[in-house]
Amino acid sequence: MNRFAIFLYYLSTFSPFGGVWLFINDSHESLVYKWSFLILSIFIDFFSLFLFVCFIKKYTPAISRRISSIEINDEKYISVVLSYFLPVIALLLEVNKNNINIILYLISFVFLFISIRSVILNPLLLVFGYHSYKVSTPNMEGYTYVTRKVIVNKKQISAVRDVYGYFLFEV
Repeated sequence: MNRFAIFLYYLSTFSPFGGVWLFINDSHESLVYKWSFLILSIFIDFFSLFLFVCFIKKYTPAISRRISSIEINDEKYISVVLSYFLPVIALLLEVNKNNINIILYLISFVFLFISIRSVILNPLLLVFGYHSYKVSTPNMEGYTYVTRKVIVNKKQISAVRDVYGYFLFEV
């Protein structure tokens, strides 16, 4: 398990939420100040995702993994809602003015992450042409596999990079 890669991945996934939250809750009235935080969070999002992909491809060894089944991952839309739609709705409604909401949001995210035993897919991976699949091994272990290739047959996957737990990345 590579803790630095995990940190980069989740930093890139949830930094837009942090930027929107700072935009809403910041006591400064200057729009330049607020927009600079939002732009900074977007930059952090892209840069940490870029570092994550580079880090995984350079420092995580490719391993052989037998795949018994593959299907398109439908859970990818959960991350889009959690990362982008909820903060924007909170911004539009201006209901997120206290810190209790951020705590409840983080608790619900942790509960969701633990309950689905999977990876919350970064929506930017979808924008950059990556596809997400649910794969399982012959001993019924389930994984989320992320690749730029369109996979139609389990034989197309011969080697993967094991990022952590239930997350496999293309070679």
